[in-house]
Parts: sequence; C-alpha cells; structure tokens
Amino acid sequence: MDLVQADPKDAEALLILAATEPVLGNPVAGRMAGRAAWSTLRAKDAPDGLQYEAARYTAQAAWVEGNSVVAQYWLRRALDVAPNDAALQRTQDDIAWLRARTPLQFDLDLAVVPMSNLNNGATGGLLTIDDSFVVGVLSPEAQELPGVRATVDARVGYLLPWGGAALQTIVGARVFGTWNRFSPEAEPGT
Repeated sequence: MDLVQADPKDAEALLILAATEPVLGNPVAGRMAGRAAWSTLRAKDAPDGLQYEAARYTAQAAWVEGNSVVAQYWLRRALDVAPNDAALQRTQDDIAWLRARTPLQFDLDLAVVPMSNLNNGATGGLLTIDDSFVVGVLSPEAQELPGVRATVDARVGYLLPWGGAALQTIVGARVFGTWNRFSPEAEPGT
C-alpha cells in the first residue's frame, strides 16, 4: 500500500494489489486497484499485455467479491487487449465458464443500416405482367425509396436456482423494435 500512497499512478504497484488483495480476503480493494491500474495503463498507452492483466485481475476480484456481471464486463475488456491467440482463447473460455454460472444474463443488439429500398418497392416505374405487358404506371410511393433502418433487440433473463444440472428454468423478457426513416429526398408523397 505504501507504494500506491507514494504514487497513486504506479500501474505496476496497482497490478500487484489487484492480484493479491482478493487472495488476502479483500476483493473490493483488489477490484478498485485493478480498475485504477486499467485507467492508468490506458492513459499511458501501455502495452496490451499489461492492460490485459489489469482487466483479468479486476475480473477475478469481482468474481471473488460475488459480482459475476462485473467480472464478465472486465473479461470482455480483456478480450479487446489480449496480447496473443492463447490469451484470447483463455479469456473466451473463462467468459463461457462464468456465463454458465451467472444467474442474470442480458444481451443487447443494435443495428443501424442504410437501405436503398426501405419500403420494398418496385425497381421500375411501370407495372408489368411477366416483364412483358405494361399495365400502368406506378405511383412514386410504390417505387423503391432509400432510407435508414434501426433495430434494437434487448433480452434479459434470470436463471432460477432449482432444477439441477439436467434442467434449467429461465425467466426472461425481450424488447424488439425497428425504426425506419426515409431519406429527405425520398419522402413518400413528395
């Protein structure tokens, strides 16, 4: 602790605390030291290997503390700075292991996509039968119109504690939404 008190930005001392405090029975101090080490290393643009260790020690402290959601968060940060393929695979395995033991699970998928045919309209201005016989002219609204589609898919679930290894009961909720916006020059009816 004396090294950190002398220099609160000493990343190596903070890493040592992040690694040792959970083992000594103080996971909160380990998590806080790991978070401080992460911030210091990011600010110094330190090598990915050190940032990786800071994220993993912080995840370990959060797990010992009993906060599996925070542990997953830090393991995902470790994925971003894994120094090699072996470290990446080890972290992916740890996330899968931790996720199987975490009762609260959530996913969020966001997408914003430009589209050339947002309304699924016709590509030409004529209404034809078998691409041979012209029957009439299509209105501007019936033709393809460009725009942007945004989608949100949010899911949350909680693994109930009964059932054992052979049976899982999950209570969950899902919210899904799609928003479409025509390009200003393609507003229908203009």
